[in-house]
Amino acid sequence: MLLRKILLLGLAFLLLGLFIEISDDMQERDFDSFDSKIITQVAKARVDALNGPAIDITALGSSTLITLFLIVALALLWLKREQFAAVYLLIGSIGAGLGTRFMKTVFARPRPTEVEPLIHASGFSYPSGHSFGAASFYLLLMFLAWRYYRKLWQRVMIATFALIIISLVCFSRVYLGVHYPMDVLAGALLGAAWVCLLTVAIFGQGWRSEIWKRTHKNEEAEFSTEP
Repeated sequence: MLLRKILLLGLAFLLLGLFIEISDDMQERDFDSFDSKIITQVAKARVDALNGPAIDITALGSSTLITLFLIVALALLWLKREQFAAVYLLIGSIGAGLGTRFMKTVFARPRPTEVEPLIHASGFSYPSGHSFGAASFYLLLMFLAWRYYRKLWQRVMIATFALIIISLVCFSRVYLGVHYPMDVLAGALLGAAWVCLLTVAIFGQGWRSEIWKRTHKNEEAEFSTEP
């Protein structure tokens, strides 16, 4: 358990370090040329047949859809008497939403103007709220799913599925012309770091908490990332 806790903390601080480095370079406008070039090239490569699917994919990171998914997940967890897991998911989701608003206000980066956006997006650009939200929510679900699926190949499949969704949401924001590449990268890094820190904070002592014992009298479970 101690090793897993150390690994998760190390990963969290690594992700936070990358976010801080990117944010520092962004404020010094070191990425302006790179961001402009990438978003322009992506816009030139747009295909009409993909515009609709891109809008649908980007919705997977929207606050509206994530809130709906969250409500369903919380209801299912509560019915299964998984109150501790429900609290974990709720705190993670609320924290991601608040974190997005705070960080956008801190950095106040304007939206891209180099290309014509395919959808309307308001507010500041950095970090991407959709990327932050998607990374947080789907990684939270991944860690919860790992409790039930302990074989290595099962966890690899779950992690791959989560990462594919997160990556598609990130790319869709650039494709639609509402975020620069560094916006979505920063959002994903921050979201992943938040989930790692929260997982250690809540489950760092294992699943043998008093709350867990009261709701699972006949089951003794332990949070584990091992197959």
